[in-house]
Amino acid sequence: MKIKRIVIHNFKRFKQLQVELSSFDCIVGANNSGKSTLLQSLALFDFVLHNCLSVKQVNGNNTQKVFEIKNRSIAPEEFVVLPVANAIDLWTDKIAQKGGKHVLIQIEVEFDNEKYVKASVDLNFNRYSISIETEVDQNWLKELVSYKISYLPVFSTFLTQEEKRTQAVIEDALSRGRVNSVIRNLLYDLKQKGEIHYLERVLQNAIPSFKELNIKFDEVTDKYIDVSYKEEGKNKSFDLFMAGSGFQQFVYLFGFIRLRNPNLILLDEPDVHLHGTMQASLISELKNLQRTEDKQIIFATHSRDIISRIEPDQIITLNEDKATRLKINFEIYDLLENLGSFDNIQIAQLQEFKRLLVVEDHDDWKFVQVFGKKILGEADWQKVEKRLSIFPAKGNPYKQDMVKLKEQLTAMFRLNSSGNPLKLFVLADWDYYPYRDELIKSLNQKDVNIKYHVWGKAEIENYLLVQDALIRLVKFKNETKNLFTDPFIDEFNSLLDKSKSIVLDKFAKAVEEYSHSERKGWNITKMNSEAQKLLDSMWDNNKLSITDAKEYILPGLKRWLQNNGFSQFSDLSLAESLEVSEIDNEVKEFIYKLADFAGVRVNKK
Repeated sequence: MKIKRIVIHNFKRFKQLQVELSSFDCIVGANNSGKSTLLQSLALFDFVLHNCLSVKQVNGNNTQKVFEIKNRSIAPEEFVVLPVANAIDLWTDKIAQKGGKHVLIQIEVEFDNEKYVKASVDLNFNRYSISIETEVDQNWLKELVSYKISYLPVFSTFLTQEEKRTQAVIEDALSRGRVNSVIRNLLYDLKQKGEIHYLERVLQNAIPSFKELNIKFDEVTDKYIDVSYKEEGKNKSFDLFMAGSGFQQFVYLFGFIRLRNPNLILLDEPDVHLHGTMQASLISELKNLQRTEDKQIIFATHSRDIISRIEPDQIITLNEDKATRLKINFEIYDLLENLGSFDNIQIAQLQEFKRLLVVEDHDDWKFVQVFGKKILGEADWQKVEKRLSIFPAKGNPYKQDMVKLKEQLTAMFRLNSSGNPLKLFVLADWDYYPYRDELIKSLNQKDVNIKYHVWGKAEIENYLLVQDALIRLVKFKNETKNLFTDPFIDEFNSLLDKSKSIVLDKFAKAVEEYSHSERKGWNITKMNSEAQKLLDSMWDNNKLSITDAKEYILPGLKRWLQNNGFSQFSDLSLAESLEVSEIDNEVKEFIYKLADFAGVRVNKK
């Protein structure tokens, strides 16, 4: 049974979207076109479907079952399929009521057997109300109960060690999209079911040097599951954590798929971390899965290599909230994708001034705009903006090939035809890279026309962690309520203390990436030791600089406000509430450098 059509209403960026699906579909489109949102809508459909379908036994008879449809109310913390900072974030334009009426998120699905299911999500008193509508036929409901959709988000590196978990803990992690945190448990289950040879075959096809997987765990003596692998011609085994990211990604994808055996597989950018040869192996294995095991597979990608290996009628293009099957001219695909990041004004500015600011995403640019206006004043900042073109890199730009980007844009817009070369100013989050000075030195040696500024704090959101500004903003948002600031600050400090373990994990992942990229060959003990040293050297005096402001501190403060009946704030409004005197000196220096880069003379204040 396969889905042949989906219609989405009021979900995230889609007010309404209809998509015709086939057995094997590749979703492409410019940044922010809704590729991930389309996949998430199907994951949401699966969540609502299985939470609203129930099975009961008749008169205690285990052999006779009745399938029922029930509406349910679910708290935000239990809505694990799509965790968001605020429940309203799931609705288009954050509107869950209009004209006194509730606006429902609805996912309508038509299967290839002509059966129809509509899943609905409402918001009542900050709880999700979910329901489904379909034909009430016992055979059909039984078929729906056994129908499974699996959504695998963008790959994350495995943990250094992993304890044996109960099935309930494993299921909870999987429901939250944290496959990487229980991958060894999944591999252990795969071995227990005699299915590990399938994964070994897939790995051997993709990586000729791979020989075998070894999975060990003793229920009596072991705390951690030991997963290692061997390569041809080598006697030594290597821990799974030491494997390259491409190897880990194949284990992540095909180990999970084999164990869970879903009917519909949803993959968000499965090509990340894979070079061209492994991307070819990925597509080959996915097509084989679809053909031999009758799976339906839908995945989103930016990879030109992958798109060029797929038949045109298997490609769905998202553009301006419309989904179309198009025959793409692969020779101009890169051009179209890059053009999607610029409007006509940006292109004109790029051709005239040849100054490009590269940022991680549009949110980072919005923060820069706020800081620029405050530090330079409205008039001078407008002069700077008029001379800059902005390129969102969709990820940390220091991990991407900026030299290649400069060359592509130069050729694309013929920027060599008149004198001065194209120049780039790259603004990047530090992202816990172990040795920042070494990083900046190596980056600035790559091209004289590419400048880098890597934030001294973990991310740009860390510069918003100013207590006075937080208190001012929260009081303003809640001026009609009696908000006591002491409990709010206590919560801030509590979150800060609790984030220490999160920061250690981030350092551990960064050290692991560094060891692989620089070919250090460090073992787990060495990497963990380096991560702990980094944390110990910075935490006491710089915790506000290295804490996880973006994903832990600021969302945690918003949850506290919500749970205590107070109005929340946006990160952008927090930036706007900062006084110039409260803005970090590093941010001020960056803005002055940016003005100089744009060719605008300003007076430092």
